[in-house]
Amino acid sequence: MSLLFLKPKLGNAIFLLFGAWCFGFSFAPIANAQAIERADYKCATQTFGDAEFDYCVYPTTDSQNHDLIVHLHGLGGSARTWYDHERHINTRREMALLGKSVPTVVTISFGNLWLLTEVQERGDKYHLVRDKILPFLKEQAGYNGAGRMILMGESMGGFNALQFYLKDPQLFSRYVIMCPAVGELNPWSSSDDVDAFIERTKASRFRVSFYLEVARHNFKDMAEWQAHDPLQLVKTQVLNMAPIYISGDEHDQYGFYAGDKILDSLLGSKPREHQWRSVNGRHCEVDSKSIAQFL
Repeated sequence: MSLLFLKPKLGNAIFLLFGAWCFGFSFAPIANAQAIERADYKCATQTFGDAEFDYCVYPTTDSQNHDLIVHLHGLGGSARTWYDHERHINTRREMALLGKSVPTVVTISFGNLWLLTEVQERGDKYHLVRDKILPFLKEQAGYNGAGRMILMGESMGGFNALQFYLKDPQLFSRYVIMCPAVGELNPWSSSDDVDAFIERTKASRFRVSFYLEVARHNFKDMAEWQAHDPLQLVKTQVLNMAPIYISGDEHDQYGFYAGDKILDSLLGSKPREHQWRSVNGRHCEVDSKSIAQFL
């Protein structure tokens, strides 16, 4: 039986294990998180219509930075990933070393695995987040427009963040996209194409198959896929969009590095400020210093 069609509670548990094994996520809080900065944060669950989501608001005590970061987690993560995960703790450390205050951060989560699609059968999370959840989170954070709105996403969250960047780029002043799940393959690629891709990229067959299964579950046909595929969307985008930072991992077990490099190349052909960072690591290892500098 496909893992994606198991009962919700069992499916969620399996995806948590997948996130830990496949993506290297840390689900327990890092022991020294509180030692890095004091933050009186709040987390809650909110409902809009039939959609329920978790969110957190992380105001950094005594911060002079009026920006607002919206963080989208990766597979297996949660609304607490920003505060708990080592990659983000390191980014906050690097900001402090640069003399930068950490701004307020808000996070969104619909569960362990969710895509920001416009597919009605999946609840059209794209417009829900854009039109209802973002205004709600800005109100919860007390954001008054004095600073920049910055969108940050990693892996699955990087794919989700790219939906905004390539469809409504004016929503945010700056984008930080880490190890985005950008596939060179489409969900219905032939077995020969998959074999050739794995041979060329040295990606894990199991993980490539898992990624393709997730895509087939969320998009019913090629038209839906191409309406969300960053490698297709970027070709039609001609505007001078907001500055963007993208990183990719040279030894990504899903082969996302190949897709990330193509995306970077396509962005480089357009008149906009963008920064590419190649990381000598496995999936979702990041360069916290360059992220801190970009922020």
